[in-house]
Amino acid sequence: MLFKLPHQMGKSLLWVVILMIAVNAWGSSGCLEEERTALLQVKAHMKFYTHGKSLTSWVNDTRSDCCKWYMVTCNNITKRVINLDLSWIVDGSGGDWYINASVFLPFKQLNVLDLIGNQLAGVVENGGFDKLSKLRNLEMIELSSNRLNRSILSSLSHLSSLKNLSLDSNPLNSPPNSSGHERLLGLSNLEFLIMKTVDLEDTNVLSVLSKLTNLL
Repeated sequence: MLFKLPHQMGKSLLWVVILMIAVNAWGSSGCLEEERTALLQVKAHMKFYTHGKSLTSWVNDTRSDCCKWYMVTCNNITKRVINLDLSWIVDGSGGDWYINASVFLPFKQLNVLDLIGNQLAGVVENGGFDKLSKLRNLEMIELSSNRLNRSILSSLSHLSSLKNLSLDSNPLNSPPNSSGHERLLGLSNLEFLIMKTVDLEDTNVLSVLSKLTNLL
């Protein structure tokens, strides 16, 4: 037996079907071209590779979906990069690495940036982490097991969106010609801070943590 739907209901169901098809087509598409290009720039910036993490899946091929690349996580709906796990990428035989954090600016929805164990010793001129203050979704940065000194703190202090920050196993000693009073100011939303193995005296640790009222 066939049932005839009322005309208005039939039109409504038709639009629902069309909308579902459109959403499904959008959700199944690959990563954004601007972010695929940006990832290739990140790869070039990191130069040296080790521990088997050679980023071989990061290829300059428009048919390659960067959301499926190794160490990249995208939002299922927007297809924008939300998580970059770039831990233990830079080979120590290449010497210290100085980051240009601006290479991460194209990732508008980036939530987590992991740079653990990359021989990171500082930032290039005009390329500090303060550049990432434009990324309002950035909540976690992992910087453990690098070679950062205390000057990195003032660069990080601009990231008001951060909730998690790890600086474990860094010297965090005072750089030459420095007052040694660099602090993590401005991290008003920071809840978790890991600084277990650093070369800071207790009094310096207290000064670094001053005004971080939301720490759990």
